[in-house]
Amino acid sequence: AMTLAGCGGSGESTPAASTILSGTAAGGAAIIGNVIVTDSLGATKSAAIAADGRYTIDVSGMTGPFVLKAAGQVGNTSVTYYSAATQADLGGTVNVTPFTNMIVSNIAAQMAETYFSDSKHIANIGALITPTALTNAQVALKEKLQPVLTALGVNSSIDLLRSSFAADHTGLDAVLDLVKVETDTSTNIVTLKNALTSVVLGSDNVTTSTDDKQVVAATDVTTTAATDLQLVLAKLDAFAKLFATGIPSTQAIKDSGTFDTSASFMMSGKTFDQFATEMST
Repeated sequence: AMTLAGCGGSGESTPAASTILSGTAAGGAAIIGNVIVTDSLGATKSAAIAADGRYTIDVSGMTGPFVLKAAGQVGNTSVTYYSAATQADLGGTVNVTPFTNMIVSNIAAQMAETYFSDSKHIANIGALITPTALTNAQVALKEKLQPVLTALGVNSSIDLLRSSFAADHTGLDAVLDLVKVETDTSTNIVTLKNALTSVVLGSDNVTTSTDDKQVVAATDVTTTAATDLQLVLAKLDAFAKLFATGIPSTQAIKDSGTFDTSASFMMSGKTFDQFATEMST
């Protein structure tokens, strides 16, 4: 019996297939909210998004492909972004961002937020979300954004749907900071703007594929612009941290290095001392 028990083959076992969907849910900053996953049979599961934008959901018992919906707050703005995954994406990275929302919208030929608000479309997930459809839509969007990606030094091999990134204002997150995505559900047109200047970089009519790869005009997007935005965000983050544990003193605001405390300070005609007194009371 002992001999037989020891003769079962090579001793190697096939690793169990992953049942985990994970990635980053962000729109320039991490989304404060939840990710909801819906499978091809209409079953759902949800999980909270961590402070750094990461989410993880165990979809065991569910049937791919999947549609993901991230809903919550980015700053003081309420957002809802969609993404999608196939069974093959389990164990890998699947992001939920304004760019993945464009990818899903182009596949659905309608704004994702409108398409999936109608329960009858849930039954179409299995046919709609295919590896080929996801790849083609992701490649098309990357080609559209390539001038921006190049200007910001983002590697050309990046996958807007599946490449891991951190919500830290670098890499893909820097692109999400600088490229503002505006959707019009009445016209099904996405407008891409420079977040600093509001200059229109390009657009995408999600109902047609003829403009999917039409590249944006990135003459207004430079590494300097991204750096400027990062400096602005760093100042805002530093200011917010002053209030992390309570109301800071006037001296603490002055000593933080966040503001120009000279006579050049500008805030609706107030001096720095007047502003600091308001903030500390």
